[in-house]
Amino acid sequence: MIRAMTIDPRRHDTLEGGSLDALLEFRDPSGAPAASTVFHRLGDAPVVCYCAPDHPLAAAGTVSLDELAGAGKVAICNPYTAAAGIAYVVVPCIPDLSKMGLVAVPLGGGDPLVFGVRVRRGRMTHALSAFVRALGTYVEEVANG
Repeated sequence: MIRAMTIDPRRHDTLEGGSLDALLEFRDPSGAPAASTVFHRLGDAPVVCYCAPDHPLAAAGTVSLDELAGAGKVAICNPYTAAAGIAYVVVPCIPDLSKMGLVAVPLGGGDPLVFGVRVRRGRMTHALSAFVRALGTYVEEVANG
């Protein structure tokens, strides 16, 4: 069994301590890796604004940071408030959020974030290697539509 955790930067200590086998994360491409872990890049994720279809930003082709500042309430990593029309959320593009009925509006001028999986150095089991390969295939398929 692979013990994996979704994106939560506070979980690096549990990965390094051995409580987790893998940690899914977005990171700044220039960020330095931890000495006890290895980051496997799976792809890039553009930063987007997810909002309800009737939100004023939904019709925009792209949105700038200045436009976001004047666009109402922003939710911090909570797409459910965006789906309810209460606020918008700015996160890396996660295709499954569109299934919630949200509209993805690209953030203009922003660099994409790197998405991948972090594992403990020297602990890549056959099962974990297969998991990373399968996840990479899935990310590639989603990116290519």
